[in-house]
Amino acid sequence: MAEFGVQKPWEQPPKTNASKSRSRTKRQRKQKALRIEAGTNLPLVWALPDGVAPPELSEDVAAVIRARLGFVPTNLLRVHTIEQRPAVLELYPLKRQPVEERAPRRRGASGPVQPWPTTYWFVDELLSARIAALEARGWVGRLERRLNGDENALRAAEAAHINAGLERWAALTETDRQLAEERGWQKALRDVGIAGIKSARKVKCLHAQYAHFIGAAVVSPVGRWIAELLDDGMDSKEALVEECVVAVIDDAPKLGGRDRAHKRGTG
Repeated sequence: MAEFGVQKPWEQPPKTNASKSRSRTKRQRKQKALRIEAGTNLPLVWALPDGVAPPELSEDVAAVIRARLGFVPTNLLRVHTIEQRPAVLELYPLKRQPVEERAPRRRGASGPVQPWPTTYWFVDELLSARIAALEARGWVGRLERRLNGDENALRAAEAAHINAGLERWAALTETDRQLAEERGWQKALRDVGIAGIKSARKVKCLHAQYAHFIGAAVVSPVGRWIAELLDDGMDSKEALVEECVVAVIDDAPKLGGRDRAHKRGTG
């Protein structure tokens, strides 16, 4: 008689989704560590369009960026600092693969040129860990509820998202703007907001919101709220979290079961 669902002693237990996720995360960390080690002494390579000057980076700043990312982005325009530390990278809206590094096109590869809607990229390790702690404590949802409960803040966020798309589109050279139009990249570059977010009602990533707050001229109130949370030490495990709950008052009369059935029948 066959035994179904009984694991033999010599058989390996099946991998669950959680174990697969842990294995993938461990593999990704190892790959990143190897990439950082390999890229430590690589020369700076730029892939910017004609007429756009690359930034002047000191060896110390380049080393900080490599230690964080494993490489220096080839479409880097400038570095914004916090307390004299490299904190936010401002990037050109298109990312080109350097000519000397181009390989034959692989299936599924994005090609030598691709849209890059992340204008501001957060790289400060200390603040990045603190912002990650805010996300772990549920502040993405809290700030999103605060945003959607404040009409003035929501209008300011919508203006910041619209300006982010226009700023990204204006940063392109005339030639690259034509290229983006030919390839249908308007939606990915011009018609999306901060870090490519489609709806101003969404917060999504606190790192992206705070990076935009540091680098952009027109900012969302979400970035300012994150700065206030950091100043107040709300990323600490000991910090007490109090959330204002908006009460919705419904003055309509309550319907019993028979009344609800009657309303459905007459509606």
